[in-house]
Amino acid sequence: MLSTQINAIIAEMSFRAGDRFRKGDTLVRFDCAVQKAQYQRAQAEVSAARKTLTIKKELLRLSTVSPLDVQLAEAEVAKSEADLAQATAITAMCQVKAPFDGRVIEAKAHAHESYSSGQPLLSIVDDTSLEVEVIIPSSWLTWVKAGASFKIKIEENGQTVTGTVSKLGARIDQVSQTIKVYGSLGPRAGTLIPGMTGEVTFDGQP
Repeated sequence: MLSTQINAIIAEMSFRAGDRFRKGDTLVRFDCAVQKAQYQRAQAEVSAARKTLTIKKELLRLSTVSPLDVQLAEAEVAKSEADLAQATAITAMCQVKAPFDGRVIEAKAHAHESYSSGQPLLSIVDDTSLEVEVIIPSSWLTWVKAGASFKIKIEENGQTVTGTVSKLGARIDQVSQTIKVYGSLGPRAGTLIPGMTGEVTFDGQP
């Protein structure tokens, strides 16, 4: 689930459910007129504080101000720089970039809505590296190991995809005497959709 830490109006959502995106694409853009104005003000305050510090140092050299005056000016520079760093961080959130290649599952917000920090924006998935979860009898652990090859026939579209067991589950279900194993999928997996089901056959299965 994609979210961000800003309070603003959503100006644009470029992708809808089912759309593909690339890493770095702008998924959401906010109306940040207020935040940008605060950023510009913070820049101006840093510039003014630095100029004041320069003047205070020169006056100290001429013995017309005390060292305390310089220290206070230095503190004001540090404060204004911290305010600028905060404004910079907030402004950077005005656009939400895609963290990876993938697809939009569902939009949780819409353009022109008021957005509150931390609320869901988009449900997205990296479908370039899907993982399959398989439940097998625990007795199969005598021959199903990490690295074992398998084929899965997808129920929804009849497609057959190959894969490799990447890891075994951490516990056996005592009631059903089954265990989960996880596998990475091979070529042609790009046409699959998260949530699909199928029947798995392991190579060398007794």
